[in-house]
Amino acid sequence: MAKYSSAVLIGTAIFISTVFFASTGSAQFDWTIVGDLPLVGHDPVHANPYGLALHPDPAAGLAYVALAGEVAPAGEPASLYSGRFIVEFGVDTLAVVRTFEVGFFPTELAVSPDGAELYATTSTESTLFRIDLASGVVTPLPITGSIGDPIAFLSGVEFSPDGTEIWVASNGGSFDGSSENFIIVDRGSGLVTDRLVIPGGLSRFAVRADGRVVLPVGFPGDDFTAAPEIRIYDSSNWTLIATLPVPVDTADFPAPSDIVLSADSGRAYLTIFGGAAEVIVVDVDSATLLPPLILGGADFVQTAVALTSDGATLAVADFFGGRVRAIDRITGALESELFGLALPNSMIPVAGRLFVTEQGLERIAVIALPGAFLRGDPNRDGTVNLADGIAILQYLFSGGALACADAGDLDDGGAIDVADAVAVFAYLFQGGTSPSAPFPLAGGDSPSSDPYDCNP
Repeated sequence: MAKYSSAVLIGTAIFISTVFFASTGSAQFDWTIVGDLPLVGHDPVHANPYGLALHPDPAAGLAYVALAGEVAPAGEPASLYSGRFIVEFGVDTLAVVRTFEVGFFPTELAVSPDGAELYATTSTESTLFRIDLASGVVTPLPITGSIGDPIAFLSGVEFSPDGTEIWVASNGGSFDGSSENFIIVDRGSGLVTDRLVIPGGLSRFAVRADGRVVLPVGFPGDDFTAAPEIRIYDSSNWTLIATLPVPVDTADFPAPSDIVLSADSGRAYLTIFGGAAEVIVVDVDSATLLPPLILGGADFVQTAVALTSDGATLAVADFFGGRVRAIDRITGALESELFGLALPNSMIPVAGRLFVTEQGLERIAVIALPGAFLRGDPNRDGTVNLADGIAILQYLFSGGALACADAGDLDDGGAIDVADAVAVFAYLFQGGTSPSAPFPLAGGDSPSSDPYDCNP
């Protein structure tokens, strides 16, 4: 391909702009799938992606997904059914960076606050796996009860607020012979230092910065006819502050599936798998239940819940319905609904996007959240093309408007100038540098002080 100077490119663009106006399309990305990461082939068995975790440093641009596979039938070897790999991938590129081999049926993940280590629970094995993210070294940490017996069915995992302990939940009730279902692990030594006796199944739980823990319990007392309950603890001495029965129909054996804290940590939102077409709301400060957010329709089988970056909207996944519903976190009013997913299981918001594991398609779907845009696409027609460079020149020299001004700042430098138009043409015709994130997937802007948004 012939190379053209920047001056020639600008001159050509100005000439073209006098012949026709740049497209002012109005493509909106909000609540649409803008990309996906196929996970087939990264584990010898079916991927069945489960838990997700985000690296705490935005500059790293990394996230992690556990490939659980399937539960081995009784008497069959786990190696034929259960997955055993964790995948590290880029949140902007959706490229797999590394894979880490852990134990069978990995489920939940947590990255240390300093970004140095990743921890993974495994349901088939009574082991917590520590991954050193600098070296990639994987270390198994056995999880045992007070008499030395293995604690099975490990599930939820979170860090203490100061990052010195890892807290692990067991979802197996007393099927392993013990009700020591909440385990405290010292991060430095990797040893179990304490255990809480909580009869029932524990999975995902929420930890507040002040150390208050909101812990949903399924089948409390190992009673499969019992409704779930929420226990709230003060982790400074593990005092039980409150036990809140969850008022749901028990005919479908409901169990807690996911929980998320509001941006100010004043409320916790709990989803229930079976028995409830509503999101349970907890006032964490007063340790009381608030009126639930009604989803409507008895067939809404909830798996995951996530909060958008602005803190205003809850996304709730319907496992069998293959959809994500966006609701106002205060009123429960429906804001949007996205169909076409296949068994969505876990969700995390990342850089103006929502990453969703789809067990049915063995992939991660990427959904653009409200306000998402594509850098280099200021006319918002959904792609970066010649018309975008022309739109920037018209904005600068003839009073033209940009449908998304932020997208016209190609390097996210805080100012739109001729260099941004040149960057569009150079990228298209000279193999120039790609626009800054969000690109090539629509998403949110990086933290900056620029004056631009996606309005003219």
